[in-house]
Amino acid sequence: MNYFAEEAAVRAQLHLADTVSAEQIDAALAEAHAVILDWLAPEVELGDPPESIARGEALLAGAMLFRSMAAAETLRQRRLSVGGARIEESRRLESLERGAETLENRALEALGPYLRQPRPRTMLQVTSTRTW
Repeated sequence: MNYFAEEAAVRAQLHLADTVSAEQIDAALAEAHAVILDWLAPEVELGDPPESIARGEALLAGAMLFRSMAAAETLRQRRLSVGGARIEESRRLESLERGAETLENRALEALGPYLRQPRPRTMLQVTSTRTW
């Protein structure tokens, strides 16, 4: 699929080497691309999109990657107690979540002039919850 950004741009923005696979980046780019297409103002010409749209997509894909890594970290973390003393969990989860929020804000700044008004505040949508 043709995205506004490329894998190399995502890796460069996030200073990623081999931390995540090309498939993970492609999935994040696909998700970011779909979100951006939904957010763009109707008058935006996509034939030759501005560089800031590509940068915004790379940043938004990065935010999605960080959230994915945070979710995986959540599943790996375990609380341990030794002799009544609790061993703290990794700070990696907190760092990934903060990083994702920062990247999302930077993406919104880059994309801002091209988005429908009012601008979206977050990439997450609230949906109804089913109770059992």
